[in-house]
Amino acid sequence: MSEKATEATEATKATEATKATEPTEATEATEATEATEATEDTENTEDTEDAEDTEATEPTQPSKYVDLKVLSQMNDVILVRLKTTAQMSKLKIAFANRLGLYAESLRMVFDARRVTDEDTPETLGLADDDVIEIYQYQLGGGHMF
Repeated sequence: MSEKATEATEATKATEATKATEPTEATEATEATEATEATEDTENTEDTEDAEDTEATEPTQPSKYVDLKVLSQMNDVILVRLKTTAQMSKLKIAFANRLGLYAESLRMVFDARRVTDEDTPETLGLADDDVIEIYQYQLGGGHMF
């Protein structure tokens, strides 16, 4: 009986193997759709390559942000990212809050020119890695004894 059982299992394995290797209508249909999708994909990649070429010829827009270095009178350097349209008063207020000072007591200087609160990085012509100096305003002078 064991010989008959092994023969039966071998026969079922053989039929399953032939079923797996024989192409069916469903597999033929999926192979056909895969072939058409592959040709459509190559057509789509050609279209996107053309779009990339046109984008490369267009001029690039300037950055909306500028990275600045803020230098305090105590030689502390703080890196700041600021919108090009933001007023410099925002920078002064943020710096004052960070150091625990009054914003009204601070003065900003760029290229030996005083920066007002209404100025923007765009109007000042600031570029990345430019240095803004911030000093604490001092009324009067010190007495030398």
